[in-house]
Amino acid sequence: MSFICNEIRKNISIIEALEEYTTVDLSKSRIEKQHFNIRCPFHLDKSPSLTINTDTNSWYCWAGCGYGDIINHVSKAMNISNKLAIKLLAYDLGISNFNTQRIDIRQKAVKDFNIYCKDITENLKRKEYSLREIVANITTTTELEEIGEVYHDIAKLMYLSSLFKSDSIEDKIYAAKKTREITSHVNFKY
Repeated sequence: MSFICNEIRKNISIIEALEEYTTVDLSKSRIEKQHFNIRCPFHLDKSPSLTINTDTNSWYCWAGCGYGDIINHVSKAMNISNKLAIKLLAYDLGISNFNTQRIDIRQKAVKDFNIYCKDITENLKRKEYSLREIVANITTTTELEEIGEVYHDIAKLMYLSSLFKSDSIEDKIYAAKKTREITSHVNFKY
């Protein structure tokens, strides 16, 4: 397995992995530098906290999302195990001496991601239901002023749920990222 990992690391750069396996926009980044920071795709990032090191092909999130090499990044970006990320990268890069069923790797990754999306959708529905109960119990303008933003949160949850039901993997990836942002910032204090 270490031979395959070394081959992967030789055949794809961290920049290429970011562009291929995440929705990170590097067009405004100074990718020619040895180290540069970008907004982390794994959490809501107001100021860039993900350091990319092009010499070592590694990444580090200063907000605590993780760190590692290309394999770890693909694993985290696609919400799959490192072992499956290695298989996926080996297949995508055409690395020989790797005994695997080619189509099954991508299908397994997509299947795992769809299960993850289904779980998130169910959680969003439960949260939406509890927020609707809160709205139904508002009886005074003071209460409305205190928790009026709950209406916006319900709309956000409905929108994200609709994206998770889409056939587009890009919509689902976007919805997963936005769900992380909303749940970390809205923190549903109600």
